[in-house]
Amino acid sequence: MQVFNNDKPVRAGVTQRNSPTPPMQVESAPKKKSKLTLYIVIALVIGIALGFILNKNYLYEENKSLEALDAKIA
Repeated sequence: MQVFNNDKPVRAGVTQRNSPTPPMQVESAPKKKSKLTLYIVIALVIGIALGFILNKNYLYEENKSLEALDAKIA
C-alpha cells in the first residue's frame, strides 16, 4: 500500500526523512481578556470581604461564646 506524501510515493508506516516539514504555526493568544474572569475575581474579593465583615460584626456574640467554650475544653 502506498501513501503519497509531498507528491512522492511512500510505504504506509514509513516516515520520509529527507523531505522538509513546514514549521508549526503558533496561533497568537487573544489579546482581549475575558470579562467573565474579571467578574469572577471581583465576586471572589467581595465575598471574602463580606464574609470577614459579617463574621466580625454580625456573629460577634457567638464568636465570644465559642471562645469561652474552647477555653473551658482546653
